[in-house]
Amino acid sequence: MTLYRNIIREAWQLAWQKKFLWFFGLFAVLLGNGGEYEILFQNIDAVSNKQTLIYNLENISKTGQLKIYWDNIVSYFTNYTASSIGILLLALIIFVVIIWLVVISQSALIDSTLKIKAGKKANLETGFQTGRKYFTPIFILNLVSKFLIYALLFLIGIPLVYLFIEKESWGWNIAFSIISFIILVPLSIVVSFVIKYASAFVIDKGQTIGIALKSGWKLFTGNWLITIEMAFVILGINFVLGIALFIALTIISVPFFLLGIIFYLLGSGVGLYIIGLILVLVLVIAGFLAGALIATFQYISWTLLYKKLLESKNTSKIVRLFSRLPNYVGKTS
Repeated sequence: MTLYRNIIREAWQLAWQKKFLWFFGLFAVLLGNGGEYEILFQNIDAVSNKQTLIYNLENISKTGQLKIYWDNIVSYFTNYTASSIGILLLALIIFVVIIWLVVISQSALIDSTLKIKAGKKANLETGFQTGRKYFTPIFILNLVSKFLIYALLFLIGIPLVYLFIEKESWGWNIAFSIISFIILVPLSIVVSFVIKYASAFVIDKGQTIGIALKSGWKLFTGNWLITIEMAFVILGINFVLGIALFIALTIISVPFFLLGIIFYLLGSGVGLYIIGLILVLVLVIAGFLAGALIATFQYISWTLLYKKLLESKNTSKIVRLFSRLPNYVGKTS
């Protein structure tokens, strides 16, 4: 576990010491490509919901509800043109700004980690500079990631749905879910890992999108077992951090609940409202800070692993254990 232990320790130290990275982590977590929770559980959720989604689309097309939905949209924009366009433009502007910050933050986290590791200057300014410089390729890589994952879900999922669509027993539904899980989830996870490495190649080596994807694929296939082991290590750490966060938020909430009970007994509705508002505000801020820290830690960890895999030849922990197995067997025989 030396490889992972060193990376995790260094990543945690950097994430805690370089708090300017939390700003980028706060937005990067919205993208969903940094966390192992998203890579694993979102794909599982997508697979489990795919059958219902396809059934619903089929029913909408057969019953003519799709035309009704479209007529309602046209009617809305026809009757409320000025206000509708204004709301739509405002929502679009907010959406574009958020996406811009998210992609820049992803690039900034990778670049800042590489700079700090190399002993170079890294701060908010350099992060934004790099984010703007590599916005287009990183944005496209994220689009490629989402497109490939959903393309796999539908291209493989739709034939499976129609294979089992006439089967109404619960056994066939379970078989559908198991086959979908075995085929689709691993493929989606592979795509996510390749995009991680490709993004690092774009920023570290200045590679174009096509070359970065090839480099990311080559790095993953040459170190796929190490990558998966690292994902499980980070997943385990995230689980522990999640429990710690829950306990911390519970402890923080206790004094507010006690004060709330006192105000309730005194019949002070205003005091109860203020205490509740402060509690919600504290929990939201604490949650955002914790999410920013965890996202920062994840991006740093993957960037450090990327550098380790490029610099030296590492062997998976599982491979090392199996290679030592004959020695253990020999000692016990």
